[in-house]
Amino acid sequence: MSTKYIWKPVPPKFSDTFPPVMTLNGIHPVAVLVGSSYADAGASAEDLYASTLTGSLVTTGTVDT
Repeated sequence: MSTKYIWKPVPPKFSDTFPPVMTLNGIHPVAVLVGSSYADAGASAEDLYASTLTGSLVTTGTVDT
């Protein structure tokens, strides 16, 4: 009589308890003259579990100078 073993990978069970880190691009602080236009320099986002999230960022709103 022989014993057969079946190997099946099981993903680890854990929860992502660390929040993503968001970094604003450009100079800080931003100074905008009254009446001039504002150009958003963008941002990047990283997560230890999901890697880069930058493509998921959505910019909304306007700056009234």
